[in-house]
Amino acid sequence: MYLISKLFTYIFLPPSIFIWLLVLGGFLAKKFKPLFFGGAILFYLLSIKPITNLLLTPLETIDIAHKKGELVVVLSGGSNPDDILKSAPDAFKRLTYGIILAKQENLPLLFTGGGIIKPTEAEMAKKDKESGAICSHIASKLYNVPLLFAKIEDIMK
Repeated sequence: MYLISKLFTYIFLPPSIFIWLLVLGGFLAKKFKPLFFGGAILFYLLSIKPITNLLLTPLETIDIAHKKGELVVVLSGGSNPDDILKSAPDAFKRLTYGIILAKQENLPLLFTGGGIIKPTEAEMAKKDKESGAICSHIASKLYNVPLLFAKIEDIMK
């Protein structure tokens, strides 16, 4: 039974089903046979691990040894008011890595909040005594960056 379930997974679920459809199209097509078979081969190659690793490794490898920033900016990813951490799992991972990076490089940490799911990070920070906010015009002066949006409004209200 285990073998049958694995065979079903590899034969009928994506991406294999699309490869089989391209192969079938290659056999049934009177014109464009090489296009169908070439598409099936290309689709297969793009779906196997060695090729995906070969394509993705240059995109995921970042050499920051020679670059020095002025601050670490962590983008928020949602809140969870019921959790003790008050953060969504992915946002918490980003924040944790941001804290580690800020401490390693001895840089200030800027954590952005917002969102459309209530309560937002800003609303939760308002209730926390140890939280604070920095206005965009103050951040502009502190870090010598241009102020792009002087007035940001909440369109959800």
